[in-house]
Amino acid sequence: TDFNACKDFVAAVEKELGPVDILVNNAGITMDTTLRKMTWEQWNTVLNTNLDSVFNMSRQVVQGMTDRGFGRIINISSINGQKGQMGQVNYSASKAGDIGFTKALAQEGAKSGITVNAICPGYIATEMVAAMKPEALAKVVATIPVGRLGECEEIARCVQFLVEEIHRLEVEAVDPDQPDDLTAEHCTRHITALVPRLHPHRKRVGEALGLGALRLDDLDAALLGQLARIDVVDDAGLEQTAEQSLEDG
Repeated sequence: TDFNACKDFVAAVEKELGPVDILVNNAGITMDTTLRKMTWEQWNTVLNTNLDSVFNMSRQVVQGMTDRGFGRIINISSINGQKGQMGQVNYSASKAGDIGFTKALAQEGAKSGITVNAICPGYIATEMVAAMKPEALAKVVATIPVGRLGECEEIARCVQFLVEEIHRLEVEAVDPDQPDDLTAEHCTRHITALVPRLHPHRKRVGEALGLGALRLDDLDAALLGQLARIDVVDDAGLEQTAEQSLEDG
């Protein structure tokens, strides 16, 4: 919750281990009570820990990620940030704030190769959940279709997917004045990143290519075959070419 302490912490990590490319914001506490009984301290402490911490840590790494053209930020929010929960006005507000933070920063970072995602778990078998009264916990478990709490390892696999598998959709900046940048690998990354953005327009794309209505798998193959003919690729040029193809179709 201390901005300067977070700044010093990140500086120490980077000095010892190198640049921070992946950040997982996972801090979270609860101080549950109804709003009419909630004190300012209960409100402020939960917001500081659950929401301010996301700003405090992300702020320290986002510039470096931007400079390097790569970054992964994962914010652990909560299902209660989406639906709310009685007795958790402070917690629900903080986790909803995490979601809004994520959506806004994702738009800021996308062109710099930074992806920002939020995971919104239900009730997970953590010390915080274990501290619930047994009868209250039993009622919660009874509402879960699979009849059990989630496991921390299941959330960890979601994090792993977002920091690893998403590399397939990575868009790298290419400098046309640097021939070494214009490799097949770079072109493939740009093309692969563009294809999913054309999925909603697959009917028009199929007609433009003279292939009729296409399934998603067929669309991917057709687009990769067509776009692979482009000799020089950059973000603006590739997007403009695809948009022009749709207009021409």
